[in-house]
Amino acid sequence: MAYIKDIRTKTFQDGYFEYTATTGSDIQMCEDKEALLQAFEGELKTRLGACSGIGLSNYGSLLYTFLGENLTEITQAEIVSAIQAVGDNYIEIREVQVNIKNVNLNRGQIQIEGIIMSIFGPINFKTQFTEKGCD
Repeated sequence: MAYIKDIRTKTFQDGYFEYTATTGSDIQMCEDKEALLQAFEGELKTRLGACSGIGLSNYGSLLYTFLGENLTEITQAEIVSAIQAVGDNYIEIREVQVNIKNVNLNRGQIQIEGIIMSIFGPINFKTQFTEKGCD
């Protein structure tokens, strides 16, 4: 039996907007690891406070605040901290290990890879932020 169940979403080549995954006219479902990863990445993509109108004022992340900033060791630590803060919102996540692969904040790009240590086991994630949005 699945602990978490969700509708599977996918991102097309526009790199930002999510769409409901379908097979014919049926929606696809995801469970546990995939559902947790999908929720975590969705929250990373959302600006903190963007959902306050529906009662979710603490939903989202601060990652957008770093686009266009100069890279320093402090900035890198703040990015890691912002990602880990999102992980703290999920009881299924024990720890988020973050590796910033490529950061070009002057051009508004952040490439991040990491591992989510969860009750379902380790989950690898990879995301990229640009001025347009997230992949």
